[in-house]
Amino acid sequence: VLKSHKLVVNSLCLVCKVEEESVSHFFRDCVFSKHVLGGISNLIKDIKKRGAKFRSLQFRYVPREANVTTHGLAMEGRKYGYPMYWVEEVPKEVERLVDKDRRGVG
Repeated sequence: VLKSHKLVVNSLCLVCKVEEESVSHFFRDCVFSKHVLGGISNLIKDIKKRGAKFRSLQFRYVPREANVTTHGLAMEGRKYGYPMYWVEEVPKEVERLVDKDRRGVG
């Protein structure tokens, strides 16, 4: 559509830069998309395989706001090149996030 109105200068896929961008290319032919979707497919297969070992398994949507503390802990942990175990003292930023979470403040 954009091409017919001469609004697109380069119509190559922005991701792989190999073929012309289209919906079918992105979801079927794009090398990058195949790689990502293949990874997701493997993850789903692994979940199904592990899930078969449980009597019941549920997945629920958790809003991003509910994961603020978890995300903060993960980001703090990524600062180190080795596993960290916080037994008595935690970094101030983590303490602040946990306090906010306890109070129910996002």
